[in-house]
Amino acid sequence: VLILAKEHPRADCRGYLREHILIAERVLGRPLKDDECVHHLDTNPANNNPGNLVICPDQAYHMLLHQRTRALHASGNANYRKCKICKKYDDPDNMVLRKGSRSYLHKSCWAERARIQRIAKNADNGSL
Repeated sequence: VLILAKEHPRADCRGYLREHILIAERVLGRPLKDDECVHHLDTNPANNNPGNLVICPDQAYHMLLHQRTRALHASGNANYRKCKICKKYDDPDNMVLRKGSRSYLHKSCWAERARIQRIAKNADNGSL
């Protein structure tokens, strides 16, 4: 929902601002800081009830809330992570975290992918 607020520092070039920002600022009693953003608990951007809004200190925290919400809805446990290969949620203790990445993988999925890649590489080289 967009509200005409030409004087607001976060207004777009046409002078409009998202309603949830105005509501969050009204509840806080101050403008949002540059890094702060607003999260909708029920993931419905049209539900701007103050009880449905969470002020996040930065975008990284906002994305963490979305990640945990997806895990909770998919598996019943907000701490679970999604395997990058099989797309199933599981306890991170049952998975490996890839170096240089934030991707979780089941060891068995990782081993199977490596096996398939070896077969494909050997096929490309003309040997099996």
